[in-house]
Amino acid sequence: MQKRLDEIREKREVKRYIEKLCSFADEFEEAKKKEIVETLLDHLEPEYSCFIQTKWPLQAGEDESNWGARIAEGILALKPPAVPEKADEFLAIVDPEAFDTSLERLERLDAMIDRTIKRLMQVRTMKQMNGRLEPKLIDLSATRNPPAQHGGTENRSTDE
Repeated sequence: MQKRLDEIREKREVKRYIEKLCSFADEFEEAKKKEIVETLLDHLEPEYSCFIQTKWPLQAGEDESNWGARIAEGILALKPPAVPEKADEFLAIVDPEAFDTSLERLERLDAMIDRTIKRLMQVRTMKQMNGRLEPKLIDLSATRNPPAQHGGTENRSTDE
């Protein structure tokens, strides 16, 4: 998804670049002298100026009065890529089949988690109920040998 998003963003940048270049076409169309074209190129940002000079240089023996028109024609011939916008961008990023598969997987995991939690709650409840039902163990050794009581009541079985 990130790769597709990066591709869309790159296409959007190319589209903006071409649209900005197209905004200069009229000025180059009107430039009939080499000096005017060079002045226009000097006033452009370096990336645009370099691109134009690389793509449409003044050829040796070319009529200088046609250079600006050739640049304008070349700029207008550039076709910006089609870039999806807003909701279409989301659909271009997300593969519906992969999304459906992931969604089904998440739903299965949620169901498994819910069943596990239900089982854990049942075990917890059973443990609590089992703790209430267990009889209290009585220490039998304490009843066979009671501790001697003080205050004149001693073991009477020895007195008799």
